[in-house]
Amino acid sequence: MRIKNATVLDGRLANGNAAGKFAPLDIEIEGDTIKALTAHENAACGENDIDAKGLYVVPGMIDIHTHGAAGIDFVNNPEYEQARHYYASRGITSICATIRTMSIDKTVSTIKNVIAEAKKDSVGTHICGIHIEGPFIAKEKQGAMSAVGIDCTVDNFIRLYEASEGLLRVMTIAPERENAVDVIKAGVERGVRMTLGHTSSDYDCALTAVNAGATGSTHTFNAMTAYNHRKPGILGVALTDERVICEMISDFVHLHPATMRLIYQMKGAAHVAVVSDCGAMTGMGDGEYIVDGRVRYVKDGVCLTADGTIAGSTKTMDFGAQNLLSLGIPMEEVAMMTSLTPARAIGMADKFGSIAEGKRADLIVCDDKFNIKAVLVGGKIVPAYQK
Repeated sequence: MRIKNATVLDGRLANGNAAGKFAPLDIEIEGDTIKALTAHENAACGENDIDAKGLYVVPGMIDIHTHGAAGIDFVNNPEYEQARHYYASRGITSICATIRTMSIDKTVSTIKNVIAEAKKDSVGTHICGIHIEGPFIAKEKQGAMSAVGIDCTVDNFIRLYEASEGLLRVMTIAPERENAVDVIKAGVERGVRMTLGHTSSDYDCALTAVNAGATGSTHTFNAMTAYNHRKPGILGVALTDERVICEMISDFVHLHPATMRLIYQMKGAAHVAVVSDCGAMTGMGDGEYIVDGRVRYVKDGVCLTADGTIAGSTKTMDFGAQNLLSLGIPMEEVAMMTSLTPARAIGMADKFGSIAEGKRADLIVCDDKFNIKAVLVGGKIVPAYQK
C-alpha cells in the first residue's frame, strides 16, 4: 500500500527538540510498518493506494491519559473494542489505558483486564500501556476521584507493577505522600514514567521528586496547588524544569486558551504531551452517567460531578489538536505534542510517534484544519465508526 501525493510530516529528522518538517512525499507501507518515504512520482495510484492530493499526513496520536470512550469505561467494562474503534476513528492510534484511584485489589483486577484486551486483535487503537492515576494521591486534591487512603509504599507499588506484566508505563503520584521518593525511584528503576499530580506539593517537595526521577506533570494546572509568585509550588517546577514533560488537556474547558498558550510557550512542543483525560461519556452526548456509583452530568460537552467539580473531558485529542491550531500554533508543533512527545514520555519513540522508515504505520490523513479523512493503525485503514 502507498499513500501518494500528500504533504507528509517527515520524521526522519525529528528528535527530542524537533518535530520534523512537511515535505511532498509518498509513503510506502509493508505490513504494519513504514517501508519507505519517496519523492512524488507521476505513476497512477494502485488499487490499494490512497490518493492524498491536497492533504496532509501526520503521525497517529498517542493518548497517554484516557479513561475510556463511547460508553466504555476501562474499569467497569470488560470489553473495549467499541472504545478502541472510536478512538481510532478520531486519529488516536495508541493509548495508555488509564485507571483511576481505587483499592489495590480493584486496580490489580482492572490491570489484568487491560492486559487481556491489549492482546486482542482490533480494528481500532493499539493499547501500548497502562497509566495508573494514583493510587498515591493527596485527598484534598482528589478531584472527581476518590482518595481511598492506600498506604504509599514500595511494596504496594511493586504489587501493581508486577501485576502489569511490564505494561505499566505511567503512574501519577503526589510527591508529598509518605515514602513518595522511594516509590518514584522504584518506578524509575523499572522503566515507569512517574508523573506528579493530584497534589498540594510545594516547590521544594516537587523538585525533590524530579531529582529522584519523576519526569511528568499530570494534567498540568488541574488538581494541583495554584501558582503564587512567592510560593510557586509544583507549577514552578513543572513549567521551568526541562526534565518535566507537561500533560495538557486542550479541550478549552480544563484550561483557558491563554493558559494553554502559556504552557506551550514556556515548555515548547518537545515538553508538552497533549492528553484527553476523557471518559466513557465521550462521544455519547449530554446526559447523566453513573461512574462508581456517583452521577456525572454532561451538559454542552462539559462533564461535572454534583458539586460542580470537572470530572474529566468529553473530547478526544483531535479536538485538542484543532484548538491548538486555532491559537496559531504550527501544525508540525501540534503534531509533535500529540504524537512524538507522548511517545518519548513513555519510552516508545523508537516504535511510533513520527513518520520514518521502520516505524509503525500509524498515520492520519487530514486537511490543514486537522479534519480527519483517513486513519491507519498498523498499516490498516480504520473502518468508519458507527454507534
